[in-house]
Amino acid sequence: MQKDFHYDIIFALAKEAGYSDSDANIIAYASQYVDDNTDREYTVSDSSGEFYIGFPEKIGTNILFFFPIITQAVDITSFKLSVQRYVYAPFHFIPGDNTIDMKGKKNPLCATRGCKNAEDLVMAAVKSRDIYRLGVALHTYADTFSHERFSAFHEDWNKVKKSFIGSLPPNIGHAEVFHKPDEISIEWVDERFGKTRIKNRERALEAAEKIFGLIKKGRAAWADVKADFEGFLDAEDFHERTSLVKDKYPEIEDYNEDRWLDEALSFTRDASETPPADPLSGSSPALRPRFVEIEVQDPDAHWFRFQSAAKNQLAMVLAMVNAL
Repeated sequence: MQKDFHYDIIFALAKEAGYSDSDANIIAYASQYVDDNTDREYTVSDSSGEFYIGFPEKIGTNILFFFPIITQAVDITSFKLSVQRYVYAPFHFIPGDNTIDMKGKKNPLCATRGCKNAEDLVMAAVKSRDIYRLGVALHTYADTFSHERFSAFHEDWNKVKKSFIGSLPPNIGHAEVFHKPDEISIEWVDERFGKTRIKNRERALEAAEKIFGLIKKGRAAWADVKADFEGFLDAEDFHERTSLVKDKYPEIEDYNEDRWLDEALSFTRDASETPPADPLSGSSPALRPRFVEIEVQDPDAHWFRFQSAAKNQLAMVLAMVNAL
């Protein structure tokens, strides 16, 4: 799934399920942030202007360190086994119910829609009353529908195209078919399982119904809201879909992938690495300095709560899936 489901549809589902505006915004942000909490290059600023940093691998001094984790990788075809095991599998391709048969073989590590492992993550989050953890779990649960029948690992199981020169891109997850499984408005063919066209919109609608049933807090029934979600998912494309959700729920906040990080941390580069200001613009060019001091602005900020929630899910997945 993409942001139109992980953020916009998840917000709408949380609202209809009985969550407040504030909680629904946090659930939706945490859900989408699973894709944006990566080892990417971040744009930050200090008193001298903007500059670039990598993902902060540790925060603190001496023995008082905090170690954040990533929940997605910039290179979604990463050959690193550690990324496949501890990022892709726990957050995007959670091993399913081992019910998929491909040419007489099964793969216990491949995703299956709405699998028990993913449902257990959601129910544990609901029970914990941790809305950050719920957002993370809902991302993973939704991905079991779009990532169905693929695994997190570099293996022949994920090989869709027949080629004599190997897989380009490599057969990790659904990389061989690019973003086709994630785009709600398209149809495509998974050639490993014949020529039947897969309608992503149908998968997304089923995911929405299941999620609503798992998280609803009151007497609301799916029948009461189904038509609205059919309308959202019938939208022509990503942009129309997000506009439809915004029109119905003006209380949904605009998403900024760096907002939580900026609220939690501040960054200061060494004075020796501050370039002189441009004589025309008056500002310094954005560079990636070698030495950056990271300070905690708020230890209870959304970003830290998200990190805690992600670590809780990672631990739960590793405990429930022995193969990992």
